[in-house]
Amino acid sequence: MSISEVRAMDVEVAETNPPVIIRGQVSSLPYRTDLHGGFFMVDDEAGIFISVMDRGLIPARNSFRVGDYVEVKGHVVEGHIYPHVVAAELVRIGSGELPPAPFLETSELMAPELDCARVAFEGLIVRTFPSSDQIERVLEVQIGERQFHILVPFTDEMGEFARQSIGREARFEGIAVTKSTPHRQLAARLFRVTSTDDVTFLEEKQPIPTEIKDVLRSRATSLPRVRVEGTVIAVNGTRAFLGEGDYSLELTLKESTYLSQGERVEVIGHVRPDFFSPNILVDVLTKFGTAEVPAAVPFPTFTDVPPMDLHGHLVEMEARVTTTLRDGRLTCAVEDHLVEVIPPPGAEIPQIGSVISLVGVCFYETTGGLTVWDLKPDTISLVVDRSEQLDIVAKPPFFSRRRTLQALLIASVVILALGLFTLFLRRKVEEQTKVIREKVEQAASLEERERVARELHDSFAQNLTGLSLQLSTIDSLAPKETGRGFGESLALAKRMLRHCQTETRDAIFELRKERASDTPLEQLIDPGAHAGFSGSLEVETVGEAWPLQRETRHQVLRILNEALRNAIAHGRPDNILVRFNYTSTALVLTVENDGLSFDVSAPQPVGHFGLIGMQERARKIDADLNISSTEGEVTRVTLTVPKPST
Repeated sequence: MSISEVRAMDVEVAETNPPVIIRGQVSSLPYRTDLHGGFFMVDDEAGIFISVMDRGLIPARNSFRVGDYVEVKGHVVEGHIYPHVVAAELVRIGSGELPPAPFLETSELMAPELDCARVAFEGLIVRTFPSSDQIERVLEVQIGERQFHILVPFTDEMGEFARQSIGREARFEGIAVTKSTPHRQLAARLFRVTSTDDVTFLEEKQPIPTEIKDVLRSRATSLPRVRVEGTVIAVNGTRAFLGEGDYSLELTLKESTYLSQGERVEVIGHVRPDFFSPNILVDVLTKFGTAEVPAAVPFPTFTDVPPMDLHGHLVEMEARVTTTLRDGRLTCAVEDHLVEVIPPPGAEIPQIGSVISLVGVCFYETTGGLTVWDLKPDTISLVVDRSEQLDIVAKPPFFSRRRTLQALLIASVVILALGLFTLFLRRKVEEQTKVIREKVEQAASLEERERVARELHDSFAQNLTGLSLQLSTIDSLAPKETGRGFGESLALAKRMLRHCQTETRDAIFELRKERASDTPLEQLIDPGAHAGFSGSLEVETVGEAWPLQRETRHQVLRILNEALRNAIAHGRPDNILVRFNYTSTALVLTVENDGLSFDVSAPQPVGHFGLIGMQERARKIDADLNISSTEGEVTRVTLTVPKPST
């Protein structure tokens, strides 16, 4: 299949990716061999792009040279504007020289069917700049009234080539590359050449002596090269303005050149079309004296479109500064219009709001897209050549609108900060007041607890002790023949009295003992609960302890103390183990002893309230109390206390 047949495929057919074998001659290769990409190929009728997606084919691609004949096996894809081929196999079948590229006129260069074709044309190199990926140099070329970009690969000699090429006419041979819209329509055309050898500079023609007024005429762009004389009226970098009588002309310099306002110069260069007036791309500039600068004209009043003949002329105006930019430029308001002012180097930059007097060259700029019946600039600019041509007439008042807004903003921020600080202080005071109140209440509570404990000890506990002594005296003095009933009643009274003494002692201990919520429970065991025990008492804690509520802690300790008393009083053990096991859901308190066992299911003897009290205390805190005792094994009391929710 030929290249023309592939390009003639309908999009619907190309989207099915039919297999294809084509032959042709390599017309252009990638500028860097290490990059993923394809190449261009031509035959006697057309050109096509060969995409190399498989990295395994890169060595074969890199072995090719421009002019080689190759066979490509692959499949067709729809492409951006014409179908192209994705290679699956590349084979070199010969080599040769590319035939001469057909020479095209300006009107032919935008034809869509030129995509991927090798063509020749001539144009004026206006400027050069590096591409965004730094792989190639871009030449901006003027061809008639159109400008095109030509891509040239970077070489060591590229810097010198770029300097020499600006302002030169040249012949180019390269590949036409198309930028397309999503609708597969041509949007822009650029060209890529294999090397600088494909750029041939043409012999420079003799310049035609021309006056500025003749350059400004509509057919002046047909003049290939001109010589013009005039007086410098303004300079800004590589842009300068030349005046002669009532006419002025913009110059584009190859590089920044030191020129002064009023110098007489002769320039040789090519005329380039522009939106508002032609300008000259200068090849040669010669100074030959000085002259008086034309008088500035007042900046006119207009409603919508400024006068076109003002472009490139020296004007004077009075304006108010609205914006200052980082590069030193100013945006100024003149009546209802904005003018961008480019001050000279070293000039004093006025403050925003200042009123300034200006003298400079007015010029118009646009992003393009103008038509002859709607000639309206996007930007009106003014180039000021000398510092004395920018004069500050009136400085802005101190309390300008901007500063007033800034002051109001600062005041608002300060008021807001004070309000937030006041709110913060109020909350801190409330928190501290609450802490102090709690401490006062706690101190009062402790003092009251101490008082009650003293009262219990000095009155009730002493009375119980006296009552115990009286019962003992009655028991010793009672006649032996009083009978069994009297003895049992007296014994019951003694047991009840001992229980009351125990409860009273525990209450006094609780009242006197200050318990912080983070105090370990093993440190809060009542020493009186195991007083007189001569065996081994071991206390251990398993897991990371977590705090209990005050009431829960109180009941747990009362149950623990009662379990210790019962074990010592009734079991007569040699060893007692107390274990606090903290889990993620509960505290498991275990009291084990190796003493005498007892029947857990048997009813409590008359006058014995220990186990009953333990059960009641467990229910009060929603805990589970379990007691096990078997002959030959340890007696175990297990209390499971659920962990409080946070």
